[in-house]
Amino acid sequence: MISRRKVLASFAISGAHGLAQSQASGPPIVLGHTYPATGIFSGVGAEMKAALDAVVIEVNAKGINGRPLKVVSMDDGYDPQRTLANAKALQANEKAVALIAPVGTANLEILIPWIEETGMPVVGARSGADSQRSGKRPVFFNVASFYEETSYILRHLATLSMGNVALAAMRNQTGKDFTSAFRESLKQTKVAQSRIETFDPSGSDAIECARLIASGKPEAVLIGGGGGGAIKVLATLVELGIPPSAIYCMSILQVAAVEKVLGPKSDGLVFSQVMPALNSPKTSVGSDYSKLVRKNMGPQAPLSALGLEAYLSIRIAVMALQSSRLANSYAETTRSLEKLGDFDIGGFRLKYGPSQHSGTKFVELGFLRAGRLVI
Repeated sequence: MISRRKVLASFAISGAHGLAQSQASGPPIVLGHTYPATGIFSGVGAEMKAALDAVVIEVNAKGINGRPLKVVSMDDGYDPQRTLANAKALQANEKAVALIAPVGTANLEILIPWIEETGMPVVGARSGADSQRSGKRPVFFNVASFYEETSYILRHLATLSMGNVALAAMRNQTGKDFTSAFRESLKQTKVAQSRIETFDPSGSDAIECARLIASGKPEAVLIGGGGGGAIKVLATLVELGIPPSAIYCMSILQVAAVEKVLGPKSDGLVFSQVMPALNSPKTSVGSDYSKLVRKNMGPQAPLSALGLEAYLSIRIAVMALQSSRLANSYAETTRSLEKLGDFDIGGFRLKYGPSQHSGTKFVELGFLRAGRLVI
């Protein structure tokens, strides 16, 4: 049997240049994609890349205004310095008209001065930091912010009359932004803070972090991070007697990765989601994404909410490029993105404008049951 890890690895590293066979002619329109094909978020990278490649195949059946679409993907290993180096290479060597779906708060932070200098638009940045969401720079988000996600959870906990909530946050820029969002959200609710502890993304001190959290006897714990370190923290919390139903995982933590490590012990864990469920009866975007990826990338292709984010990112970019006369102009691409206004993709509504680059505030909660997320 082929393991999920091997499947993810094959999708993460295959096809650095995503130019599918196209009926269109002329020079390709290039989108640059810097992402974690390796490192702690390599699973996320594989899921996102499979989505991008699947859309490229579909788009290139006709092309964009007679030109083929090409996505050039470069591994950054979740390293901010490599993210910046990749972005510069994608601009200089590949003539990319925009970047799509970069992953990481610190990764976007290091890109921002370069983005402001060059004007290159970014579509679907995977960062929830509110400090990065200035409507003036050409960075377009298709997920809710960390504050919107955190405050949604705390408002939910307030309805349950919980007054003692703890946060375990990664010791990096993403964790700092989760902590800031957590503290700000506490001010808006009657929920009291138990304690805030941090852990290394590698998980080297995850057990100690979990022990300190558990010692405060919290009624609920938020996991502000993703990757193996976050999973080790929550696994230890469960071992220490914290009920899974009292553990709230932020959306950057992969549901499948958690279930794989904890197995039946993961039943009851709560996950915030900033994308509709793949099988949501309210929208078709999740099923549209799932069907397209399996059709174009094969039955073993990985699917996830994070893959859906990438799917939306490239869909949004293509919509803007289709309405743009000058696909090689950063300013024109940015204006085309802003002119999308209030729109939907498969029933999922977004809204952009000249001073609004955060397209959605959508958040919902689900819990794990028998290996599946129930919304």
